[in-house]
Amino acid sequence: MKRRKWRKRVFNKAATKVVRDSFSNARIQAIVNFHKRVKNLNVKKTPDLKKMHLEAEEYVQGEIDWIMKDPEAWRWICNHWAGSDFQGASDRNRGNRTSKPGMQRFGADGFIGKEQCMEAKTGVKPSFVEVYIEGHKGSDPDNPEVLCDEQATEKLAKYKENVIQRHGPEFDWRAAALDVEAIYEAGGGLRHGRWGLGDGALEYDRIPRPQRTSQGSSSRRPSRAQQEAQQEETRRLQEETRKLRENNDYMMTFLMKLGGDVPEFRPPQPYQQVPPNYFIGNPMTQRPPLGDAPSFDLHLTTTALLPAKDHHVEMLGVLGLLTG
Repeated sequence: MKRRKWRKRVFNKAATKVVRDSFSNARIQAIVNFHKRVKNLNVKKTPDLKKMHLEAEEYVQGEIDWIMKDPEAWRWICNHWAGSDFQGASDRNRGNRTSKPGMQRFGADGFIGKEQCMEAKTGVKPSFVEVYIEGHKGSDPDNPEVLCDEQATEKLAKYKENVIQRHGPEFDWRAAALDVEAIYEAGGGLRHGRWGLGDGALEYDRIPRPQRTSQGSSSRRPSRAQQEAQQEETRRLQEETRKLRENNDYMMTFLMKLGGDVPEFRPPQPYQQVPPNYFIGNPMTQRPPLGDAPSFDLHLTTTALLPAKDHHVEMLGVLGLLTG
């Protein structure tokens, strides 16, 4: 049951991000379209363009084809973008993201895309640590462990030190599976419920926390057999995570291919309780082909994908999440 909840949480988080990013990109494209069609100006998509806000009618003139299939939906989202609540949240969140420049360099593809690019180049699936280093790569190629962010460099150094201390100086800490206790110590425990390294690759409820003795005494060290069992468990969880990432890629492709019959617009719906007998299947084993994918509703306050009774995708069920 815990594993099922974890899978559902990861899937819903990934699906929400895909939809949120789709609408964020649509707002930027609407700004470009407005300047090109109305003002006859060519505006490039740069990071500074996110700082620009238009009036509702100006957004309306920068039509986005896949939303314009429902004019009422398009006008609703334009009013939402032009509202003071959205603009305030957008500016605030952007300021938070830029307060630490160089925090990561995964780019638009994120961790999953970086991992796939590395595998395509070498033909070998990289470890989590190798992807982490590549995604936080610093400016000095001769010192790859000096990352672009001071905090990330410090965590990586602590993790390396803990792993070598536990497994010996000859241990290949970069290519090996994540060491749970070394991660726990390197990240200073579970701060705010998150792992310092490997958050999202480790299942919270199934990973044993390091057992600590009374204050002033050292932690109990597991036996080699326990360490090997723990490493095997971590490898299994990473394989499950890989499958979830593949499903996330499928979800992204599916949403990008939406363009057929778009339903009549309905404003965001209130919370709907999931029926007690509703069964949410394993998305890894019930993946439909793209051409015959079932429809579903994405709701703001639900934590599951509810079946659509009238067989359509509710476009604006997630608009309240769009703040970037």
